[in-house]
Amino acid sequence: FDADIDKEAAEQDADKRELAKLAEGLAEEESMWEGTGTMADDDLDDPDDEVDAMQDMTAEEREQFMEDVRPVKLVMAKLRKFAFKVIHSTTLLLPAWKSAVADLGMPFKLLPRDVRTRWNSTFDMLDAALRYRAAIDQMCSAKKNGL
Repeated sequence: FDADIDKEAAEQDADKRELAKLAEGLAEEESMWEGTGTMADDDLDDPDDEVDAMQDMTAEEREQFMEDVRPVKLVMAKLRKFAFKVIHSTTLLLPAWKSAVADLGMPFKLLPRDVRTRWNSTFDMLDAALRYRAAIDQMCSAKKNGL
């Protein structure tokens, strides 16, 4: 049984390292996107209205919650990176995306970018990713794309 525990701990550490690696460039990518939208200062979130649900949790509940949410964070980070790479690789990935979408008979659309200050941008990104899942899988499975 000890070997299984060590294996689980190693897998969790690997997930943490992968998440940290994926999150490394997100701050830089977000700073590139700042100023590209049409959002007014009035549209920014008001932090005074936010509710921290974790505040009422015990330490054990918080730890379990963070463990349960880790796979979701990994997927979100991967989707953000994928969308950023496709948009900013005009010579390799963008044409490959257009080709993959056309091959599947789907209308061309770029994956919306998840923006921290837009509450529905995460939903928009996930919705588009689900609709274009086959194209994303095709892009990621092609080794020449380097994804």
